Amino acid sequence: MFRLYTRYVVSRLRLVGSGYRLQLGYSWRKPLSVGKKRLPDIIRNFPIVSKRHWTSTSNIKQQESEQHVASLVESDRERYFVKKVKPLSDKERERLRFLLREYVIDNTSYLEKAVEIGISKEIYPRALRLFRKHVHEATGRKELYTREDVALYNVVWKALSQEDDAKALEELFPSFIEYTKQYFPEEIQVRNRMREYADLRLPHLLFPEARKRKRKIVYHFGPTNSGKTYFAMERLKQAKNGVYAGPLRLLAWEAFEKMNADGVYTNLMTGEEKKMIPFASHTACTIEMLSTEEEYEVAVLDEIQMIGDAQRGWSWTRGLLGIQASEVHLCGDPSTKDLLKQLAERCGDEFEEKEYFRQTPLNISRKSLNGDLNKLQDGDTIVVFSRRDVYETKYQIEQTIGKKCCVIYGSLPPETRSYQARLFNDPDSEYKILVATDAIGMGLNLNIRRIIFASLEKFHGLSSSARKEPLSFALIRQIAGRAGRAFSIYPNGEATCLYEHDIARLQEAFQGSVPSIDSAGLMPTLDQMELFASVVGENVKLSTLLDLFAEYAKLDNLFSLCEQKFLEMRRIARLLQQAGTLSLKEQFEFCQAPVNVSDPFLMKYLLSFAKNVAAGNRSELTVRPYQGKLLTQLDLQKLESRYRIFDLYSYLSEKFGREFFPDYQVALAYKRRTIQSLETALTEGIRFQDDSDKNSIPKKSSPEEQPQDNWFRLPVSEESSRASDIPLK
Repeated sequence: MFRLYTRYVVSRLRLVGSGYRLQLGYSWRKPLSVGKKRLPDIIRNFPIVSKRHWTSTSNIKQQESEQHVASLVESDRERYFVKKVKPLSDKERERLRFLLREYVIDNTSYLEKAVEIGISKEIYPRALRLFRKHVHEATGRKELYTREDVALYNVVWKALSQEDDAKALEELFPSFIEYTKQYFPEEIQVRNRMREYADLRLPHLLFPEARKRKRKIVYHFGPTNSGKTYFAMERLKQAKNGVYAGPLRLLAWEAFEKMNADGVYTNLMTGEEKKMIPFASHTACTIEMLSTEEEYEVAVLDEIQMIGDAQRGWSWTRGLLGIQASEVHLCGDPSTKDLLKQLAERCGDEFEEKEYFRQTPLNISRKSLNGDLNKLQDGDTIVVFSRRDVYETKYQIEQTIGKKCCVIYGSLPPETRSYQARLFNDPDSEYKILVATDAIGMGLNLNIRRIIFASLEKFHGLSSSARKEPLSFALIRQIAGRAGRAFSIYPNGEATCLYEHDIARLQEAFQGSVPSIDSAGLMPTLDQMELFASVVGENVKLSTLLDLFAEYAKLDNLFSLCEQKFLEMRRIARLLQQAGTLSLKEQFEFCQAPVNVSDPFLMKYLLSFAKNVAAGNRSELTVRPYQGKLLTQLDLQKLESRYRIFDLYSYLSEKFGREFFPDYQVALAYKRRTIQSLETALTEGIRFQDDSDKNSIPKKSSPEEQPQDNWFRLPVSEESSRASDIPLK
């Protein structure tokens, strides 16, 4: 092949013409590392095909130009040549076409390998098409001109010599990766940076100040009513400064009151309230409010087994890895022992175990009540799993045996739950029986003689996706363990079932060991999301960032994303797209707000508040406490809905400041009035109102036979939630 090297000097563009390589009789493919600028007309109009490999002399000193030209010519002489080869036969080309199209597309393992390298799912099919075309061109000629083409030709022949298609693809795959890296360098670089910023395999390194310390981790583990939290709190009281972090505001309040009563000045920090005590050395807070910036002598993290929770586990992971304390006391059940030990080793901390045993006996009954409410006694607690069942059961008990009941369930304000607990614990009270959901599993000290399970199944999920599933053994043990408490009027506890068919599973839950929790929950922090956004691009919505983060996140076997919390944040983030222009930090704060995403009434107010923040306007509290007479469950639901709005407003006022949410004190006052109304309503009694049979409490039924509790689990319709005295902005 005739090779021509020539030199053109284009004075206007100051180009060195020898950078152009002209060859006859060869259809050049587009060079991978060259931009898309057009050649000068004097070169493009040549009756031969040209390929450019030039540089601008504006970046080269004039005295070095001749040396540069000589090096280019020498490089071309070394790289470009003519080599005669044997083209592929039709049969070989057909097999190659099969390998590069049908087999690769159907085999997802190669896509997964490519994604790991940084070739995204969007780039992969395009790169495959280009590579396929490139291979067919390189193997369809009798002459090759570059060392790269010769190397690819040899790889193809080696692949076709393999009888096994999988082995043939293994030979071709590295060439495909190398080709893609050259053709999509910027896209792959961006994807690799996204993967780097979404790497959650070493979350303990996100807390460098905590890693500088040689911490001592003390794990207090044992069953309910074993005294593990008591001994951890005693150590906290002895420290010169410290912090208690629990899962509920109720627990934070309890620690706050007890420590101050014992002469240990303690502040209270929750997402909705702050109480600052003069000269306080300690803090009681909810786990989400735990500061990783402060330094402590002793920290207590309660209910550490929730580190694996799909909704809130990330808070305990963050607290354990990031708290700056000389001693970190963890309180929980034995299910997390192995996981916590591995996390302590990874952080380079000392790990100590302290096992506790139940202080009073717990008897697991072999007989049920057979559905007979007349067998109920003072100090009994019936456990159901929906608010509807709570009030239906309360109604039937009061109608059947004439005894008044207290109620506790998750959507009650924590202050109301505490009031109901005190009412039940008071020996002089008329309220001798408690009807509750699994909300009693943690955080309340109750004088319970006997736990009675109305069912050992509960619905999981919302609306049409809800399904009934058996309770885990760990949850059964935790709830049953609330019966009997040292130093109470019922020191010996008992657990049984309302119906006979549940007894076998109750006994089974206490025979074997509780499955271990093998991973700690994680969620991206605001700092991580801001770094991630710097790669993805400016003005990207948080919902898009969350989707991409979930796609590129890397975790090892000790960690997992909190799926439920992630889905909830994404749902709120998508709603915020209607709010206008919010910064990433503002979107992130709204996604952390205490809202039930299945309540459209509450979500309307969240969106309204977000729109005001985006527009720079103040959000006044237009909702007033419910003034109607509380007679039915629907009235009570309206009252609880108002409380959640006041709760949301006070949270946003703390996060965004009084300039956006000026009615903070009004919201707190309305919360107190609402709590008083709730307490009065529950004391006087609420009628059970439902279209179903009111003459029996929940009965034995299969998941298919028992209707879903739509009144409780499904969102309230827009019409029913729009009360006349609640104006919507």
